[in-house]
Amino acid sequence: MPATFWSNTIWYILLTITSIISIVLILYKSNNRKFDIAFGLAVLGTTFHAEFALLVTFNAYRYFPKIFNDSFLDSVLGNYISQISVASTVMLAIIYRIPAIWNFIIAGIYLLIDALFVMLGIYRHLWYKSWYTFVLVFLALLIANKWYHRLLNYPNPFLYYLTLHLGARALFSLAIVFKYFFSIEVINKFIFDEFSRNQAFFIILYDSIWIIITMIIHGLNIKWMWRGVFFVFLFIIQYVLIKIAGIITIKNEWFLIITLLNIFGSYIAVVVTDYLLSRVS
Repeated sequence: MPATFWSNTIWYILLTITSIISIVLILYKSNNRKFDIAFGLAVLGTTFHAEFALLVTFNAYRYFPKIFNDSFLDSVLGNYISQISVASTVMLAIIYRIPAIWNFIIAGIYLLIDALFVMLGIYRHLWYKSWYTFVLVFLALLIANKWYHRLLNYPNPFLYYLTLHLGARALFSLAIVFKYFFSIEVINKFIFDEFSRNQAFFIILYDSIWIIITMIIHGLNIKWMWRGVFFVFLFIIQYVLIKIAGIITIKNEWFLIITLLNIFGSYIAVVVTDYLLSRVS
């Protein structure tokens, strides 16, 4: 076992364990598990979008769980662990209906975790400050609580479809993130010096487009035959982007698998999230 396991990796494992415990407690307490799972995914999707801005676009900080040799890949993995932790904590606070004062306490705990990780050298700020974490977590707790109760009691189409998009985006991201970590699908566009940072930027945008397109297909009141026509059209577009335009490169023998995952993975993520959001258990 490498020495970095005890100096770096173990702390991210502990953070993951606390997330698992939070999820178990949420499911145990929840009176509406389907809806709560969908909303939890939407909260996670929101944190992913925030991290897209902070980590990928504006290069605010770096994580060092020391799992991958590529430093940015390693940072993305640390980011996933961090955001799952925040999202599960936010949901825990909502489900257990904690008093308002606990919003400050939880934000303070994440401020201490941020400072501890910096002190241990397993997380580094580039221009970010620890107190930003306090503010962002506090706002996340406040906004998510209002969002949850508004969606549950007084839904409107805009809020519903925004939640659907964020939830499906998170579910899709968790399902297909391996293609990024192992460079199975590569987008041949560059705006940053780091290869993995470029891939994170464009793949996140590309996968978000898949979710939007499949949300539209799912929302259309058409027969399955016509939906099949749309899927064939999407397959052709993916083929053109890869085989003709050269915008995307996929490892040998992965073309069919990745193409089908992009099309049907995004569609299934939308269908599942929509089902969970619209059901009360």
